[in-house]
Amino acid sequence: ELYKNHSRVTGPFQVSNMVPGDKVSRDFTVRIHHKDQVTLYFKGLITKQSKGLGDVLQVRVTDKNSGKIICQGTFNTINNKEYSQEIAQSGSGQTDVTYQVDAWLDTSVGNAYQKAFLDADFQWYVKDDGNTEPTQPSDKPSQSGGGSGSGSHGGLTARTGDTAHIVLWCVFAICALAIIILLIKSRRDKKLAGEDLDDSDSETHKKLRRSMFIAVLLALMLGVTTFALITSMVEVKDNHFDTGVVKINLNDGKPVISEDEYLFEPGMRVVKDFFIENEGSIDAYYKIYLEDVKGDLADVLQLTIREKGTDKILYQGTAKNLTRGSAAVDEAVLSAGERKDLTIRFYFPKERGNEAQDKTLSFKMGATATQVRNNPDRSFE
Repeated sequence: ELYKNHSRVTGPFQVSNMVPGDKVSRDFTVRIHHKDQVTLYFKGLITKQSKGLGDVLQVRVTDKNSGKIICQGTFNTINNKEYSQEIAQSGSGQTDVTYQVDAWLDTSVGNAYQKAFLDADFQWYVKDDGNTEPTQPSDKPSQSGGGSGSGSHGGLTARTGDTAHIVLWCVFAICALAIIILLIKSRRDKKLAGEDLDDSDSETHKKLRRSMFIAVLLALMLGVTTFALITSMVEVKDNHFDTGVVKINLNDGKPVISEDEYLFEPGMRVVKDFFIENEGSIDAYYKIYLEDVKGDLADVLQLTIREKGTDKILYQGTAKNLTRGSAAVDEAVLSAGERKDLTIRFYFPKERGNEAQDKTLSFKMGATATQVRNNPDRSFE
């Protein structure tokens, strides 16, 4: 009899907030009931994705028993392709094969793949030609390679072979032949008895056509049944991968100081509050800098950026020198959802006096953030 799909999986891959450099693994154990050598196939099927994540999300399937790599590449590369492995004959009547599925993002993956997702199904199956002798599933635990359903293993069971479809075809052929012989014999008997064949002949043809239609329909149904009998598959559906996002809010986009708000003079100090908030899904490092700095006060006014209410200074120097390369970098982590209140102080040194009269300063304040995970060097590039 057909051994139906059976799954005792601890659950499909469900991976969230992946960032460049992340690698995740999951084990799945496939049990094959067989005596002869069989070919076990694997296929990965993408069911849905966004932003072309399958172009960069890498996957590798490895037979943990032998260390053999069954397939490796991006999800888009292996999608809907069939990979096979020969499973040696089994004296015990069954073989357990544990597969490690790895998924990862290279550190080179850029911002274009933030907040993306990919769903995929994994399939393992055998295709029997009718010559493989099946064995009955045993309730005893397997003694070969990797257990089933323990720890992080997912237990999957497939059984090869069944000769029942050959018997069904033979029965169908005999029945169809018997119907035809009986119809022909009935027509001949009527002729010998001298009966009027006009009506009976027409009726016989109708019966013959009806019987042949039923025979064809049965053949189609039997074909579908046969296909089911000779293909045994286990499937892990709805594996889901999604990526995290680094997103920061700098003072709601508002300037920290407005045009014509102050007329600076020697010795004057102005302190303004602003904030930075991590609106992304992962922890981040951040730095603050100035862009499009214009005006002769750029190398006169002294700026100090600090964490509000503390003595922690992020930057101290002129506006001209607060560039991306010399940005105010916070050594602390800005956690997902966290907001930090900061202050910036503008100071006009007394000693600069008359030389800085009628001078101006304009700038754009910017901030950039980068992931904490897999970034020990705090790289922003």
